[in-house]
Amino acid sequence: MKVQIDKRREKWRRSLKASRSERIKVLIERLYIHSESDLPPGAIPARPYLQNPECGSMWGYTRAYYEDKTFVCVDCHNQVRWSAEDQAWAYEVVGIPAISDLKRCTSCRIAFEKKRDEDVKRMHAAQAMRQSKQMPR
Repeated sequence: MKVQIDKRREKWRRSLKASRSERIKVLIERLYIHSESDLPPGAIPARPYLQNPECGSMWGYTRAYYEDKTFVCVDCHNQVRWSAEDQAWAYEVVGIPAISDLKRCTSCRIAFEKKRDEDVKRMHAAQAMRQSKQMPR
């Protein structure tokens, strides 16, 4: 499964570099930017029509471009770099809502999701136990 995802991501990465001028053309047509000079140096032009604008935002927020960001993980307090390419993958392919940003590094996010899944399993087990005690015999 991981090999398949890596191949898919590598194919997407090649298409990302090849479609830069097409992405800029769409951004200009849809009035996100006025010209290519509006993009910061090193930024990757976005495809807003592939982003998930809904999810809690009544204004339909989308991003016009992606640039490298640095943030501090809320759990381990390490400084982490989120590359523009990884952002484009997250917002356009994975479907993360365009209004959200990362707040955990990869290792802390994996640990957080694992703990959350264990908590959900524990909650369901406790609920099943309560229901089995309430059933008349």
